[in-house]
Amino acid sequence: MTAKRGYSSVDALPPIETALPEYYVLLCALRYVAVARELASCTTGDARQQATSRLRYIIESGMIEFKREIERREHQFPHDFRKALIEKDGINHLARD
Repeated sequence: MTAKRGYSSVDALPPIETALPEYYVLLCALRYVAVARELASCTTGDARQQATSRLRYIIESGMIEFKREIERREHQFPHDFRKALIEKDGINHLARD
């Protein structure tokens, strides 16, 4: 099932810089837009149901990627390294940043 307009396939998505930390979150957002456009043009109930199911899957995937990206940013350094920064000279250096 291919829509005739919009970004209906992965090949039709606009180029995204793959080095971006939010790459997969952005990819999910673009795919969500593509499927939402496809849903708007669906004519049968079965096609609408499939598109709706894909939308739910994409939004769940995007939320998982979003949570993982937050975790990755929060835990860039090992716990003991972060603890050493906090305890250095009795000053919380991370709280100032």
